[in-house]
Amino acid sequence: MPSKPKQSKIRIAVVGVGNCFSALYQGFAYYKENSSEDIPGLMFRDIGGYAPTDIEVVAAFEVDKRKVGIPVGKAIFAKPNCCRVFMPKVPDGPIVQMGNVLDGVSDYMLEQPEDESFRVSDKKTVDVVKVLKDSRADILVNYLPVGSQMATEFYAQAAIDANVAFLNCIPVFIASNPVWEKKIY
Repeated sequence: MPSKPKQSKIRIAVVGVGNCFSALYQGFAYYKENSSEDIPGLMFRDIGGYAPTDIEVVAAFEVDKRKVGIPVGKAIFAKPNCCRVFMPKVPDGPIVQMGNVLDGVSDYMLEQPEDESFRVSDKKTVDVVKVLKDSRADILVNYLPVGSQMATEFYAQAAIDANVAFLNCIPVFIASNPVWEKKIY
């Protein structure tokens, strides 16, 4: 059976524009500038015909008022992020949109100093499914804070409804949960 032709880009959307995503987004810029085969941080520069430069961020969702409404390339450096800056010049990327809070912000975090914690935006939440469809995202990457069970389930369902793959990067059980397993498979 002939293989399907490779698409030119992998279009990703992200939920949670925190430290992990900051490192990833900076990495995209770093690997674009450093194209040799021997680059620290990558086991394989090419996987299935795709390189890091083939990944395009097309949408982002966040709830912190310092990140919502600004380009991803600026939001990754906004407080309370404290990820090491190794690529200060990154593409602006899409505007960060207001996501759903649910259990994505703990009461404990709201009590912490502003530079170290979340401050929820008063912007209106967007229709996540519509944004995923309109952006033509292939994958929704979940970088919500650990313990965001309801929020993770909300975004997993949005990915299903938008016919988008869901990459869960936090320790919240989705694929191994029998209820979600039926929805996914």
